[in-house]
Amino acid sequence: AAHSEVFLATGEKASASMVFEMNDWLLGLQYDGKNSPASWAGGFGHYHEGERWAIEPGIASANYAESLVEGVRVARGMKDSVRQERYRQALDRAITFVGRLQYQPGDVKHFAADYQPKLVGAFFQAPFDGTVRIDFTQHALMAMGGRERLSAPEAPRAPVSTRAN
Repeated sequence: AAHSEVFLATGEKASASMVFEMNDWLLGLQYDGKNSPASWAGGFGHYHEGERWAIEPGIASANYAESLVEGVRVARGMKDSVRQERYRQALDRAITFVGRLQYQPGDVKHFAADYQPKLVGAFFQAPFDGTVRIDFTQHALMAMGGRERLSAPEAPRAPVSTRAN
């Protein structure tokens, strides 16, 4: 996000390149549901010591979706329509995956009745782990809100002066 803001405020191409490099690499970690279990589609795999690990994705996919939001913003600013569309499609798939990690009213029946309303709407760790933390919800909502903001026309920005006053 910091590199996106630098690029969008100053036009600094090195920052745009960093955003592109990171998001291009990230696309290679996204599961497509064809070469992975269908329930993993849109989620992101893990990378450890130079190798991709085929581990069931979880809420960390929301963090990666936040990065894709920034990738779309920079691609739009660079007028790179190919990357913009590629990142937007990956973002949409990621948000669909993350949405499946949200407790719905029917998913909480096994909890105590007075606790159920506290869980509805929260995001959990992974299909195999129902742990809830506030940051899981934070990243999911930031990605979803970022995707929503991409649909709105972008307001023009005034360039930031790098001169000392």
